[in-house]
Amino acid sequence: MNITTTLNQIITLSIQERIRIVQAILESIAAEQDYPDLTDFQKQELDRRIDDYEANPDNVLNEQLQTEKDKLQTSTNMKINQETEKEEVLCPHCQRTATNGIKCKGICVVDNDY
Repeated sequence: MNITTTLNQIITLSIQERIRIVQAILESIAAEQDYPDLTDFQKQELDRRIDDYEANPDNVLNEQLQTEKDKLQTSTNMKINQETEKEEVLCPHCQRTATNGIKCKGICVVDNDY
């Protein structure tokens, strides 16, 4: 079978027909369950993440997300004073309250203020 010829024939089909072909291909791949082997690095990283989760199941912010959160708060150059710390936090991601001046950078979806 010539793959180029086959692909050229597939391209001439309607979008609906091409979608059906893609679905059939994906289903056939899933049925075989032949997944590529993980690299040693990927296995070690998965083990590290599992160990971290088991040691700290309540820590929902991973290191990278916490770093990004810290960068976001730093980039706004806003200091949360004692008065606003007592306010209700509207967004757990950026610690925005109704009056502390923190603006969401696009990761918060708590309300319709955006």
